[in-house]
Amino acid sequence: MPRKQKSVSRKQINTLKTNFQEKNERNRAVCSYLSRRGFFVPDIRRALLALNGIQAKDLAELAGVSRPAVTNTLKGVRSNPKVMETMARILGLEQEEIW
Repeated sequence: MPRKQKSVSRKQINTLKTNFQEKNERNRAVCSYLSRRGFFVPDIRRALLALNGIQAKDLAELAGVSRPAVTNTLKGVRSNPKVMETMARILGLEQEEIW
């Protein structure tokens, strides 16, 4: 017997939107702060991932690439558009802000 799906209330949707917007604002603030303090861009990327509880293997799975591809992209050794797009989307930032 199929289970009945629960409906989501407007209040729950608004809470999710608020949480998402707050996360985006926090990520932008952290990115800006670390940039002003002279941190290197690869270190800022790692800090943003850590702040959001995302590991390289998780990002690799979401982007559909290997973990080394993620690591090399984060370090700036290579650029993988899938990794760049996925990371920006997850963090709620524009690609130009972190790449």
